[in-house]
Amino acid sequence: MIVATQPVKATTAATAFLEALKRRGVDYLFGNAGTDFAAIIEAYATHPQPSALPRPITVPHENLAVAMAHGAYLATGNPQAVMVHVNVGTANAICGLINASREQVPLILCAGRNPITETGSLASRNAFIHWAQEMFDQGAMVREVVKWDYELRRADQTDLVVDRAISIATAHPRGPVYLTLPRETFGEPVSVEPARTSPQVAPPAPDENAINIAAKWLAEARRPLIVTGALGREARERQALAAFAGAHSIAVAAHRPRFMPLDIDNASFVGFEPGPLVEEADLIIVASCDVPWIPLHHSPGARTRVIHLAFDPNFSRYPVRGFQADLAIDGDVATAMRLIQAASHAEADVVEERIAWLDTKRTAFRTLRERAVADVELPSYAQVARCLADVSGEGDTILAETAFPTELLALDGGGGYFGAPSSGGLGWALGAALGIKLTAPERRVISLVGDGAYMFGNPTPAHFVSRANQLPTLTIIMNNSMWAAVRRATLSVYPDSETRLNRNAVFTYLEPSPEYEKIVEASGGYGERVEQAKDLPAALRRALHAVEQEGRQAVLNVLVA
Repeated sequence: MIVATQPVKATTAATAFLEALKRRGVDYLFGNAGTDFAAIIEAYATHPQPSALPRPITVPHENLAVAMAHGAYLATGNPQAVMVHVNVGTANAICGLINASREQVPLILCAGRNPITETGSLASRNAFIHWAQEMFDQGAMVREVVKWDYELRRADQTDLVVDRAISIATAHPRGPVYLTLPRETFGEPVSVEPARTSPQVAPPAPDENAINIAAKWLAEARRPLIVTGALGREARERQALAAFAGAHSIAVAAHRPRFMPLDIDNASFVGFEPGPLVEEADLIIVASCDVPWIPLHHSPGARTRVIHLAFDPNFSRYPVRGFQADLAIDGDVATAMRLIQAASHAEADVVEERIAWLDTKRTAFRTLRERAVADVELPSYAQVARCLADVSGEGDTILAETAFPTELLALDGGGGYFGAPSSGGLGWALGAALGIKLTAPERRVISLVGDGAYMFGNPTPAHFVSRANQLPTLTIIMNNSMWAAVRRATLSVYPDSETRLNRNAVFTYLEPSPEYEKIVEASGGYGERVEQAKDLPAALRRALHAVEQEGRQAVLNVLVA
């Protein structure tokens, strides 16, 4: 369909590229520049209408740039673009790109392509690096974690290529795409025709026969359970789940959730550990969840039926994934839940048994949440969670990139919680928080990270970006001076290992611990080290005052037991 009616005009491929991104809803271009950016920089400098281009955000590390685009998508639902420097910039972006791929984030990752020619063009090779940076197949670096990749070969292809990139990225299941942009091509003149865009691809409708089977199985189930992971980014998903679970008295558990699927006080919500529930349930509905339980520790009963609902419920980009699936329904999960809800009708005695089981599990979860925090000298994860719950309010956004007692937070299903990607590419939260704050400045954004994740987040570039763009956020570092996940993994395989008692186990401890709170001060932020539990509430108030009243970013370096 026609979306613009401007007359044909002469411009460069770089300008046409930027205009095409903006017309298709890309509001930001997060970039870390190199010698391949010449045409982009000139396009921004000479364009008569800057608002017709995506807003450029300088981000001095590519992993941070991708995380910011990831966060901007979480806040807005709109795809964003990142541009990096040829192969070396792409290499730095890959960790964040893997996160975006597994979390189905429609990201347009662009990279310059080393100049093709040695002579003959103003854009030909003119720097020492232009030989060593060329690759036979630059796209091969990322091909396994993107939906599509392409090298722009002609300037007059620019609008078409951008249109195709965004159409593919936003089609379900969504995901990143990769464009390489040769310096010569990007600087070439091009005549821009009235722009055309491909319509957004409509998602597949759930199969009617499969819906009827699911409805029949649900009608027979006395202990039904829904397990979510990535359900809940959109309000309509949360609303559909609340209505479905409420109408049929279904327990809902969220396993390492990236989004909060329901209010934590919702009568159907039973917590964040589905494993024991999986063993008891007689029907399990896996809703947008790549890992609903850990098979090494838990598995469904012999007579339990398992239904998977998702775009691509096989998660076909995962090489191995063998969870039981008696029925798999491809399509929009909110739609599938509404259809099953309307088609399923259980007998009174079945419903009564469901309600009793749900009440038991809900009571157990409530008891867990109300458990008193131990009075210890050092701050604990639980105490940090309690302190946050005391000061949290409507409009807060919390990002967690550490193993955190989420059940102790006062979370609602309003889109105010984002958990770390299931791929575990560390360094996500700092950038994602900035991307959210950039696109939703009214939100109070708080990141919870381990000391290792903070280092992976490129804190010096992150704090630079925060100051440069006036994006005050609060980062709380849960500093245990170690890779706790590495230690737990070692002990799970070797439970009698001396690592249990050995403080000097290799590759495990991060000592001596840096004074992380000093890093943010270099960018004008507020930093504080918290060593005693009794000091935590006041320190949190001071940090939030810096963010809210002074407009400064803040970091609390909390030494946890």
